[in-house]
Order: sequence, then C-alpha cells, then structure tokens
Amino acid sequence: WKGLGMAFCVILAVAAARFAIFDALHIVLDRKPSEALAAGSLLLAIAVGLLPMINTYYAQYEGPRRAAVLIGSFGLLLILLRPPLPIKGGAECPKLPLALCPRLWDASHTPRRE
Repeated sequence: WKGLGMAFCVILAVAAARFAIFDALHIVLDRKPSEALAAGSLLLAIAVGLLPMINTYYAQYEGPRRAAVLIGSFGLLLILLRPPLPIKGGAECPKLPLALCPRLWDASHTPRRE
C-alpha cells in the first residue's frame, strides 16, 4: 500500500505543478506549447516521477514497470504526433462558473491550438 500511496502522491504533485511545467515549456520554446505537447509533458513527468518508486518497491514485478513505460510512451507519442485534442483547456462546463468547472489550464496558461 505504501507504493500505491506514493504513486498517488506523484500524480498529485505533477497535477499541482502543471503550471510550472507549462511555464518551463513556454520559456524553452519561446512560445506557448501546443495542447499535445503540454499534455504529453505531463504524462512524461508522471512516468519519470514513478520510476524511482517502482525501482524501490516493485523491482521484482514487471506490471508496474510496464505501466510506467506505457504512460511515458503515450506522453511521447502525444508530443511527437501532436494530434488535435477535442476540448481546449479541459472540461467544458457551459452553465457552471469557472471556479466550479474542472479545467486543466487557467486563462494565463492556455495552450495554443494546432
């Protein structure tokens, strides 16, 4: 259970740091990153964050290692293929105020459309 709790904490940490990852991509690229690049970078950050925990707690099992590789390769595919994502900025909530609508990005951290 300790490893699963730590994996959940890694995912929460990447979700909390999504604006910092977006800003780092913005500085490196000198433009706003695309939606696919931003989402793929978040998935890669989750996979990289899970690797030390997997090597410590689940070194003898192949399943967690394969899951981390699958998450990382899906993020890398998003970055390389750059598919257009259906909804800009996350969930679409037409009748809810912005504070109640679960969104991935805020107004100043909106990825550019491709």
